[in-house]
Amino acid sequence: MSAFLILTLTGLASTSVLLTVTGIALFRNGLRALAYWLFAWSALIQGGLATLLVPHYPEIAPITPIFSSFVAPFMLLGALAHTERADRLWLILASFVLAVTRVSAYLVGARDFAISIAIATEPMLAFVAAWVMLQPPHGSKRKLVASDYALAVGFALYGGVEFFDAVSHARDSFGWANWIAWVAIGVPLASTQIYVHLDRIGRSARRHEDAARANAMRLEMLAQSPQDFLSEVDERGLLTWVSPGAAVATGRPVEALIGRNVLEFLAPSSDSMIWSKLTAHGRLTTEDAEEAAGTSHLAILPDGSRRWYEFLATSYRTLSGDLRFVTRTRDVTARAEQELILRRSEARLRRAEQIGRVGSWELDLESNEMVFSDEMVRIHGIDPGIGPITREMTLGLVHPDDLASARRTWARVRELGEPEEQLFRIVRANDGAIRNLRVLTEADRDAEGRVVRLVGATFDITEQIALTDQLRQDQQRFRSLVDSNIVSVYFAHRDGPITEANDAFLSLLGYTKEDLPLDWRDLTAPEHRREDADRAAAEDPSRLAQPFEKDFLTRDGRRIPMLLSFAQLSADTSILIGVDLRERKQAEAYRAQYQKELEETIATRTRELVESRSRLIEHDRLVAVGTLAAGVAHQINNPIGAILNCAEYALMCRDDEEVLEIYERALRDNLAEARRCAQIVRSMLQFSREQPTAKWVEDLNRVARRAHRAVHPLARERGASVSITTTDDAMLIRMSPIELEQAILNVVHNAIESRESGAKVSIVLARRDKTATIEVVDDGRGIAPEHQDRIFEPFFSTRTRAGGTGLGLSVTHGVVVDHGGQVRIESVPGVGTRVLISLPIEE
Repeated sequence: MSAFLILTLTGLASTSVLLTVTGIALFRNGLRALAYWLFAWSALIQGGLATLLVPHYPEIAPITPIFSSFVAPFMLLGALAHTERADRLWLILASFVLAVTRVSAYLVGARDFAISIAIATEPMLAFVAAWVMLQPPHGSKRKLVASDYALAVGFALYGGVEFFDAVSHARDSFGWANWIAWVAIGVPLASTQIYVHLDRIGRSARRHEDAARANAMRLEMLAQSPQDFLSEVDERGLLTWVSPGAAVATGRPVEALIGRNVLEFLAPSSDSMIWSKLTAHGRLTTEDAEEAAGTSHLAILPDGSRRWYEFLATSYRTLSGDLRFVTRTRDVTARAEQELILRRSEARLRRAEQIGRVGSWELDLESNEMVFSDEMVRIHGIDPGIGPITREMTLGLVHPDDLASARRTWARVRELGEPEEQLFRIVRANDGAIRNLRVLTEADRDAEGRVVRLVGATFDITEQIALTDQLRQDQQRFRSLVDSNIVSVYFAHRDGPITEANDAFLSLLGYTKEDLPLDWRDLTAPEHRREDADRAAAEDPSRLAQPFEKDFLTRDGRRIPMLLSFAQLSADTSILIGVDLRERKQAEAYRAQYQKELEETIATRTRELVESRSRLIEHDRLVAVGTLAAGVAHQINNPIGAILNCAEYALMCRDDEEVLEIYERALRDNLAEARRCAQIVRSMLQFSREQPTAKWVEDLNRVARRAHRAVHPLARERGASVSITTTDDAMLIRMSPIELEQAILNVVHNAIESRESGAKVSIVLARRDKTATIEVVDDGRGIAPEHQDRIFEPFFSTRTRAGGTGLGLSVTHGVVVDHGGQVRIESVPGVGTRVLISLPIEE
């Protein structure tokens, strides 16, 4: 390998690398067309470099097509970019596929096939590039210039050289002629490409310079504007630069504004996007600048005044990478105040429409679209987000019975241009409710007098119609009430005249309608006139509108009592409704007389009942005394027997030496037994006379056994069995034995009589700590729950028809309580009754 060849190869390799690096830089800066062309020339030089190396290194011959396969596609991509068409990056993929195919063909020995691919594709792509240069893209305003034609010719010649090169390879005649051809077409074409783009870059730079100069002039003018001022802030909202106009707007020197945060000038408001972002996040983003464009913000100046400013902002980054926002701020206070006034007016209008239930609308006759106010949307029940509202859509809501009339009215307004009023019904879109509407329609004309728009107001009068109908019905009912003459009705003036009255009132007083007007003061009884005058003179008669009574004077001087109520119809007129009280007064008199007679009768019957009750109580007490007498006889029988025995024994021992001692002991025993008899008799007398009885300590078992023996006759009579269980030890109770025995007898009697016959009754005495208990259980009919709370009431009995007096349990309860004890009754209807008597044991 000669030195010349080495230098040539080195130069070509350096040139290829330089072109590739330059192409990459140009591509990154947006010069895509020149970048693609430099990539193409770099690939061509690399192919030539490989061709020069083949004689020395034959083994690399198969890879030489790799480089040449990319030349024509890159030339075409550059042409597309130069003519402002979209990149066809699939050409690069296609080039790679062609390169792989040609290399594969060489490797398998199909060299002719590989060359045929080059003859078919590379010249064709070059000719396509020439054609692209002469065809501006569709819709582009770009015009062909001389450089475009020069490049088109260059691409066409380049395509010819590609064809000549491929044919030479096919004939194995590649030599100096091919190198000369490549240099002859390559250098001019590459030079033209570079010149065209350098010229374009220069012209673009001049245009940008002119634009920058013009922008600088406009910026200077804008910076000096008294209405607008410019500012620059960093992402934290700190001012880094302001124009002189900022001093006028804020009232502070420019130097005092630098470094201040814009939050110091903005009023706190969630409506201000800048204030919200800085407050929430402490920084601004490029998206915030775009979002804030055209928005208005309220600022509070140092003097306390409030101004509205509109921002237009853009963002950029400094050389150090810091984010900056350049804003143009315009004072729009006047506009903002007008907009605020307008919004308040619109809000008041919407409120007024809502209160008055009136909606406004417009119909554009050309587009057939309607504009509805919020209240119109509510009245018709239309979804606010439904989109454009058309006339046909509105007519579709009109009630079918009113549709023809509504169409005719609108047609007249459109034809004649005269205002119209119409009433019709609609069926609301959202709930199907029927609403009654009153619609006022007017026409707007253009300069030529044609009707172009209909405007109107719609009143929802559904409630008014309902109230009108209700008022009409009420009037009819009231008139029917007045004319029916069921009650007296008249209309009176505060000063006295009765202007209208029904026949019921007039005939009651002996007058007719021909006698009207009458004076209510003349018709009023003298004792009621002062009260009526005070009522008529009251500032607020409704406070005195309670019904009242008074007497009216008839034509012939009779008195008619009436109950009156009135309602005020106006400041001076009232309606009065009266009811004749004569029958009620007579009924009250009869009722009073009857009440008096009834009270006397009741008093008499009460005395008789009290006397009967006293006799009944006395009878029951005698029965109880009789029962006690039997018990007393039994009790006295023992001490009397003891007295007799003692006496007989003393007589038998009269001849005994110790007769005196025997006599003395017999006399003492007789005296004790006699005292016992006296005590028993005294207790019986006290009980029969309802006097407090004497109490002494006695064994409860003995008393219970006496009661058990006393009920034997009744038990045999009714076929009942009565068992008794006493304690082994004596249970000493301070008691009146007569009373306590009677209490036990009453309970056992009830238990025996709890069934018609055959009742089973058990008497069980027991000791529980310091309490003695007597439990009487039967299997009788039981006591109904509703009667259990009354069984201790005197004279309450469920056996009245069977001779029950209702005194037995009442007496038992009184005796037990008097002895410091308690009585508890448990009963289940149909099962039986359990009576538990508890008494304190004597210590």
